[in-house]
Amino acid sequence: MFNEGISLFKATGTAIFSNLEASKKIASLTDVPPDYHLAPWSMWGDDNAAAIEMMEDIKHTAVLSGSLHMKTRIALGKGIAPYLITGSDIITGVETLEPIIDTEINDWFEVNNVYENGYKAIYNQLAYGWSTTQLLLNTSKDYINRIKVPDAVTCRLEKKNPKTGIIENLFLCANWQGKLAFNSEFMRTVPVLEEDYELADLSSRKSGYEFAMLHRLQTDGFQYYPPPLWQSANLWVKISRSIPIIKEAIHKNQMSIKYVILIHDQYWKRNYKGWENKLTQTEREDIVRKKHAQINGWLTGEVNAGKTIVAGKYLDEMTQKQISEIEILVIEDKWKDGKMLPDGAAADKQILFASLFNPAIMGSNLLGDGASGGAGSGSDIRESFLVALMQMETERQMNNKLFYLIKRFNKWTRLETNGKRMVFRYNTTILTTLDKGGSLQHTKA
Repeated sequence: MFNEGISLFKATGTAIFSNLEASKKIASLTDVPPDYHLAPWSMWGDDNAAAIEMMEDIKHTAVLSGSLHMKTRIALGKGIAPYLITGSDIITGVETLEPIIDTEINDWFEVNNVYENGYKAIYNQLAYGWSTTQLLLNTSKDYINRIKVPDAVTCRLEKKNPKTGIIENLFLCANWQGKLAFNSEFMRTVPVLEEDYELADLSSRKSGYEFAMLHRLQTDGFQYYPPPLWQSANLWVKISRSIPIIKEAIHKNQMSIKYVILIHDQYWKRNYKGWENKLTQTEREDIVRKKHAQINGWLTGEVNAGKTIVAGKYLDEMTQKQISEIEILVIEDKWKDGKMLPDGAAADKQILFASLFNPAIMGSNLLGDGASGGAGSGSDIRESFLVALMQMETERQMNNKLFYLIKRFNKWTRLETNGKRMVFRYNTTILTTLDKGGSLQHTKA
């Protein structure tokens, strides 16, 4: 059953070109800016570039990239698995779960790389605000054989049918910039199952082997692409992203000079006989270089910390002032106070707040400026992790929706006998206190 229709599954969401002619064709298609008003898909941001801008922000903002992947790992845990629920405690809500040992179902999970696809689905929701899963039916169209989660950056949604208000198609393209996306040769179209009625829609389809299912929450008037949580701190992301660039430029281009050494002409005349009339220019330059090297070697290096230089003074006959023969000026380091680092810490905080992510999970406080107190104890990490685990229920349930569709369409409900019900749970390992008899505990959420 798994082998049926697999060759039809070509939904990579990317275009691969292996010859020069194809490359030339791409170049000719991108020369002319497209008229986006004629596009069949809904624009994702200005010039259809919002996803690409978000991708660049994530890639170049460490705190954002790290928190998104950390939240995805927390949500997914050790992965999703099928169980039969045989009962639950009416007071505590603790479920009694029976693992499903069924060759067909277990093989299906293995063949479809459920962990990897689950990771991509949850990450897409957190990073880009929504996700989609492609479904491939067998040749009899009565069994979902394969699933695949494409990169959200490659996806666009068709404009809603004006009569029904339903999104009917998903478009996949490797490059949404320029005229390339308007050429069907470099774009794939996948029919979308009606949201919230996916099972009935899929069961009624008379044609087609490949379909797409959407995972998103339509809120705040966003009809197509709901923004991820972190987008509310988008301006702070720009700040956090720019500070390392500025700091790198400063370190790369600034002159790192510690001392300025001033040696008066009178010093050479007083200490080297015949300075003016007996020594050649070459000899004088050699003496100056050696003296500079001697002073520099005397001042720099760990072993020379705290040393002093003794130098004389002479009376300037014209000004009647004492002039130092050797003067050493210390140059102040303008960046030693960590300028811009407080701005970076503030930006990182706002990004984490918007993302509902507590950095105590990683054993740190809110970026170490003292505003939030210390963190890093086992209790801080454990409790922060548990809170994050509870917060991820929304993303897990949106992913679970796919498996309940598969359960019914593939007739895995055959296992639901004697009041047992088939459910899907995420296996997670959590820290516990030592009085529980160990440091780790395995749970199913």
